[in-house]
Amino acid sequence: MTSELPAIDSARLRLEPLRPDEVDALFAIARNPASIEDYQLAATVRADVEAWVAPLLTGEELGWTIRSGERIIGLVALEPAADDGEEDGGGGKGPSAEIGYFVDAAEAGQGFASEATAAVTRWALETGRFRRLTAGVTVRNVASRRVLEKAGYRHTHTSARDWEWKGELLDSAYYVIESPP
Repeated sequence: MTSELPAIDSARLRLEPLRPDEVDALFAIARNPASIEDYQLAATVRADVEAWVAPLLTGEELGWTIRSGERIIGLVALEPAADDGEEDGGGGKGPSAEIGYFVDAAEAGQGFASEATAAVTRWALETGRFRRLTAGVTVRNVASRRVLEKAGYRHTHTSARDWEWKGELLDSAYYVIESPP
């Protein structure tokens, strides 16, 4: 299924379907906790990255590398929801997915995560591949919350102490964006 994904261009970025030969570039980014945490634990060995990109490479999930020029600076992914027929809040039913993303900490603060998230969101909704996209982030991750808001997601609710991260229970903020009915 990954081979069926298109490349997506935005103003400054090119998003390309993830390929197996790009694991090393992602591992270089994912080793830094400042780049990856809240998406996944920082990678300590290449096999960590191989394990969490495996569903992207098999097509169970959809994933694009985020490129600035020729350099890979991050990843954006869509995980189709198991409840695709569930009421979607827009009065209709349709497929949904959860979006996730990360950008190299060296590139943080330049709007790349927002731009990539917005581009994949537009593709997912405009092509009809998904009717609804959701995201959950820890409340303390203000930058990631801002990424979602800039990409057009609206905050739906906050849940107290519902995410365990490194032995600590954290509050989560949940977001949604839907295609027009």
